[in-house]
Amino acid sequence: MQKQYLKVGSPFDPDEKFDQKEMAEKWAQVEATLRKMDGVMGSKDTLGKAKEPIFADTALAASLLLIKFVVGADSPEWKALMLWHNGRWGKYLDWLENYGTSAVEMS
Repeated sequence: MQKQYLKVGSPFDPDEKFDQKEMAEKWAQVEATLRKMDGVMGSKDTLGKAKEPIFADTALAASLLLIKFVVGADSPEWKALMLWHNGRWGKYLDWLENYGTSAVEMS
């Protein structure tokens, strides 16, 4: 049986500039991808079958923390993302902190 993987779009180009409409479309893509991840996870805390995090959890957390770094922890975009899917992503990052050191502060 072949697994179907999520397609998250083209690679990020840091020099690319977006107008408001394009930015809204990009955020809609992020939200749609996280909605799929939410569906995959269901009521579990992790992407895996066990109760502890797996490598995929660290990869997802790294992606979320990269978004936080790029848009800023105090930005309306980050605050909105933390509330998506009944606050799942904020809870998810909090849950992962129980399994290692706190998130590294990037300045």
